[in-house]
Amino acid sequence: MHSGPGMMQSRSSSSDPDGFTLVEVLVALGLLTSALIAIAQLCAVAAHDTLAARHETFASVLAAQKMEELTAAIRPAVSPPGTLVRDTPGFVEFLDEFGHTVGIGPSPPDGSLYLRRWSVEPLASDPDRTLVVQVLVTAARWRMRDPSSFAGSAPGDVRLTTLVPRSSP
Repeated sequence: MHSGPGMMQSRSSSSDPDGFTLVEVLVALGLLTSALIAIAQLCAVAAHDTLAARHETFASVLAAQKMEELTAAIRPAVSPPGTLVRDTPGFVEFLDEFGHTVGIGPSPPDGSLYLRRWSVEPLASDPDRTLVVQVLVTAARWRMRDPSSFAGSAPGDVRLTTLVPRSSP
């Protein structure tokens, strides 16, 4: 039907270019909500991974510091077996968030964030001339979850190993 100058033109709601239907608005809000939730999850994962990387980097610095201290010693003390898997007096330190020693006892004191253990053992193939020095740094919170199962393999552990010639007697 052709509309003329005095006739009213009828418009269908489906062809109205001036607005959106309620269904279109709801679909758009659903898509927007899904996208925002996905972005929020990505941000949370990124923040968690950044913090974990920060702790692992700092643990590497703490391990390197102890390694330098041990290798600079004229005669580092040879450790008993198992010092990397259990707290052994003289071969363990608990450190705070700044890397300062807050304890050396059998259990982590309040404020300890890192556990640092080390071992100094003769090299099996050349025990009279070479020592194997190992330093393990881990987040103390992993150890506190289940101390009986701790064996130096928690996420974020840092282990450094080097060979040091024995000094002459």
